[in-house]
Amino acid sequence: MQAEKFYHRPVLPLTVALMAGIALGAAVSGFGWWALGVIAVCGAAVARGLLRRTPAAISPLLLYTALGYLSLQPWVDPRFPEDHISRFLDTGPWRIVGVVDDRPLEFESRTRLVLRVERLESERETHDVTGLLRVTVADEAPVVDQGDRISIRSRIRPIRNFNNPGGFDFKRSMAYREIQGSAFTEGRNLSLLKKEAQAGWLGWIDRLRSAIARLIDQAGLGSEAAVLKALVMGDQSEIAPEIRQAFTRTGTSHILSISGLHITLVASVAFVVFRWLLSWFPPALRHAWVRKGAAMLTLIPVTLYALVAGFSPSTQRALLMVSVFLLAFLAERETDLMNTLTTAAFCMLAVQPASLFSISFQLSFVAVWSIVYGLGRLKPLRSAVPSEGEGQGVKIKRGLFAFFGVSLIATWGTLPLGMYYFNTVSFIGLAANCVAIPLMGYIVVMLGLAGTLLAPLSVPAAVACYQVGGWVLSISISLMEFMAAMPFAAARTISPSLAELALFYLLTWALFHLATGRASAAAHPLSGPASPPRGSGHGAAGCLRGAVFQMMRCENPGRRAAVIALILCLIGACADAGYWIHQRFGRRDLRVTLLDVGQGSAVLIAFP
Repeated sequence: MQAEKFYHRPVLPLTVALMAGIALGAAVSGFGWWALGVIAVCGAAVARGLLRRTPAAISPLLLYTALGYLSLQPWVDPRFPEDHISRFLDTGPWRIVGVVDDRPLEFESRTRLVLRVERLESERETHDVTGLLRVTVADEAPVVDQGDRISIRSRIRPIRNFNNPGGFDFKRSMAYREIQGSAFTEGRNLSLLKKEAQAGWLGWIDRLRSAIARLIDQAGLGSEAAVLKALVMGDQSEIAPEIRQAFTRTGTSHILSISGLHITLVASVAFVVFRWLLSWFPPALRHAWVRKGAAMLTLIPVTLYALVAGFSPSTQRALLMVSVFLLAFLAERETDLMNTLTTAAFCMLAVQPASLFSISFQLSFVAVWSIVYGLGRLKPLRSAVPSEGEGQGVKIKRGLFAFFGVSLIATWGTLPLGMYYFNTVSFIGLAANCVAIPLMGYIVVMLGLAGTLLAPLSVPAAVACYQVGGWVLSISISLMEFMAAMPFAAARTISPSLAELALFYLLTWALFHLATGRASAAAHPLSGPASPPRGSGHGAAGCLRGAVFQMMRCENPGRRAAVIALILCLIGACADAGYWIHQRFGRRDLRVTLLDVGQGSAVLIAFP
């Protein structure tokens, strides 16, 4: 019975186990044979349970943990062939011939691309090679697209990190993309050998993206053109640093990434249009296929938009969630949002295990998971409020409260990750999102998509849509820059440790679980827990005694787990504070830290 309750949402614990295995594989590599042994033993135990129809709790978790560990080994412990580009690091100069593997990113003074190398040539030798190379081209160069065959003259350098404690692991990030070397060249040393557009539907998508970019450029927009490209096709490479900084300080940078907001908007509009069209066909009405047919047809524009938008991790998550939600219409079953979200994460990790370490993946799933869990806990409280006789004003207030609540929950859920990766906390994010989401997330996105749909029919109409979208964007960007310029709009923060991140989320879960449980008990007094004894006192000691009393008297396993988690968080927070107080005031040694700043070194001296 306990196993059945634990696997009430079976995808959730299995996905968590898969994530744990992937994280373990990144921390400790080289134990693939041990993982295979665990897979064999646990796989046999699971098969035995299925044949005997007996529940199993531990063996499926161990099985998926081992599968996650093994799935990451090709990235952390790769085995390269003899002709791989990694065999030629720190050699050259070479004439490097290859095919552009991805759409080049153009910046103000350089172009960055990924080259699938085919051949290395010099005056004395030639080698046929394989592998990916990260190429940076300085100054002006011939315009190249994905699929073009080019040649450059450069040395091949290994990927290196800045050797600073707590710094971004750039080498690991490139390894997860299967890139093991880099090259730098000037524009005059790049030659376009063959203009060869990529074949198939991927080539068609790439040409469509290029056509959309050219039409946006024809609209005569200024800095708004780069933001419009980000909203319509997911290309953020041209956004000016000052505009990006304004969005970061106001906590609205998520709008620049194609995510659930944009995909859901496209799906909603497409579903309404297809449902209206199918309602004119008697056979669809007669067989009750209006909603089902609309759901199936909606998958086409949603998938096309996701592909045009670059298919980033946040876009993949949103597409998978919307697809599962729409397919639920065919099965005539009610969807569970938590299961839908977890299924999307599981599918992405099964295909690309290294995406677990992507910042976009983490921020996207943590934000949506926080919203789904938070609204799920608050749903009984909302249903407990009588809705009979509600006026239009009350409904508007409840809608605004839900909008603010979703923004607050998502902001709080991603707060520690923002501190960890960007060292920034925005204090006006809630207010800024209330302005940016309606203007940019809805109006500008709809105008941009309308222009894209009108482009095959009328280029002037498409350009007009882009121009109106640019005008709305100019207002939005001005508002974001005004808010970002406020003295206390945002603050620089420390980078929390992994232990502190775990304490934050555990403490948030425990307090939220207890608060919503208490509010639900107040709405249903007959099910409320016993009150703590009088005289328990105030402050930390009183809270701890009250928490212990709640744990002893509580018969609800979830509430008891929340109380235990709260006690552990209090103990962990005290230990963490003691550690940092000792590091700051208790050390008696002189510490000298050499900081790698690229062209030289900086020395940080910390006196006792």
